[in-house]
Amino acid sequence: MRANLALLPIAAQSASLVVSLQVIEHLWDVRSFLTQLCAAVVPGGRIVISTPNRLTFSPGVARGEKPLNPFHVEEFDREQLLDLLHDAGCVDVQVFGLVHADALAHDERANGSIVDAQIAAIMGAGWNDELTERVAAVTTSDFAIVAADDECLDLIAVGVRE
Repeated sequence: MRANLALLPIAAQSASLVVSLQVIEHLWDVRSFLTQLCAAVVPGGRIVISTPNRLTFSPGVARGEKPLNPFHVEEFDREQLLDLLHDAGCVDVQVFGLVHADALAHDERANGSIVDAQIAAIMGAGWNDELTERVAAVTTSDFAIVAADDECLDLIAVGVRE
């Protein structure tokens, strides 16, 4: 579905699960978006949100400050994500972390951050064949979901609607 995220066209209590991947960091009004998602879910239904971990993507940038990624309005840490989902009407919120598994971690130690390379390419350094090959080689097996900590790359929050 395509929609204006400021006014979601999803009927109240019409979904048992809503998933939002890598969206909230791009929004000006995150609280309204999450409240709308929560309203769309039946009581006991789940909301799953993923977002970059501010602590790893924008180290040294404080809460509410402009992130290093020029396409992000704000980035969040684990506690902020917990608070946002609780405020939206979720209970039993759990936050997990996404990390690089061994092969991708080895590639980044040898070649540098693949995310930094993509951002540099977008910002003018150009997208070369080497970067294209690196990105194309990444698969789901290159990632692991673990307990969230300050070092994880992305945060994945799962909340249950009241």
